[in-house]
Amino acid sequence: MARAFFVGRGQFREAVPWFEKALAGNPQGGWYALQLSHCYALLGEFERGEAIARRAVELQAAFLSGQQGVLIVGAHMRLGHLAALQGRHPEAVEEFRRELAFIQKVDHALRSRITIELHTRLGASYKRLGSAAEAEAAFAIALDGFEERIRLGADEPFTRYYVACVYALRGAAEEALACLEKAARVRRQFTLARARIEPELESLRDHPRFRDLVGPE
Repeated sequence: MARAFFVGRGQFREAVPWFEKALAGNPQGGWYALQLSHCYALLGEFERGEAIARRAVELQAAFLSGQQGVLIVGAHMRLGHLAALQGRHPEAVEEFRRELAFIQKVDHALRSRITIELHTRLGASYKRLGSAAEAEAAFAIALDGFEERIRLGADEPFTRYYVACVYALRGAAEEALACLEKAARVRRQFTLARARIEPELESLRDHPRFRDLVGPE
């Protein structure tokens, strides 16, 4: 039910108790911690989100050290996202770079996908810090990764959403909207619920196509 509420319906508040219950039942369940921290981030409940993300970081590190658990990726990215949402971009960059270092050490099925989200978020924080060259380098890696996935037939709405963010941050509104519309055709409720509150899509807010797509706040 947790994933159905979260990804299926874009109902972040309703997903929270289900993820909390799952994590309480399996304290080593790093995937639940990742999803729960993401829900809290999207709800703007940053203190709770950071606490859960730090737990995910511990579980991620425990696997790498051979202590316990199942391999997860993205814990530092979730923590960085929470920092970025609060305007703490130097801290966010540090966490994103820690995640980059981590995923270079492991083999995970979601590695190529998470690399795109990670460089999108890293580039966004660099941009807000005024580091234009670093931002553009991160965006280029995200787009190259996306193009490679397309060549491999691995097109899916989650990655298209982040590519829409890259284009929006670059000021390429038409490309951003095209990606967002395609993502919404496959995973509509989740995509639009996020798009309505996404800081990286701020440049699209007044665009008629964006307003028609997302509907009222």
